[in-house]
Amino acid sequence: MGIAKAQTDADRASSTEQMLAGLQLLEEAFATCSKGKPFFGGDALGYLDIALGCYLGWVRAIGQMSAIQVLDGANTPQLAAWAERFCADEAVKEVMPETETLVEFAKMMAARWKAAPAPAK
Repeated sequence: MGIAKAQTDADRASSTEQMLAGLQLLEEAFATCSKGKPFFGGDALGYLDIALGCYLGWVRAIGQMSAIQVLDGANTPQLAAWAERFCADEAVKEVMPETETLVEFAKMMAARWKAAPAPAK
């Protein structure tokens, strides 16, 4: 959200740095939890995969809007591979929102945020 709401390049850079730091922690958590298996809980999709996987549509949309490769093989290789496996799973393919739809929605919301009056102090 910080990247989408950022009004300046400095804000966008700060939000990007925070996001990448969080993804490094998630990369480490995946390595620990999965123990070399394809998903967080093992060989099949589990609750944690679904809980985190529901954000992948937005991750892709923000990546497309900001030209940042959010999950990539260089910085988060295990998470990037997990995201591909998750999105390719038959249970997920049919329900994963289209990136373009989310991008359009995010652009609409960004316009509203920019037009909203600043909160009183």
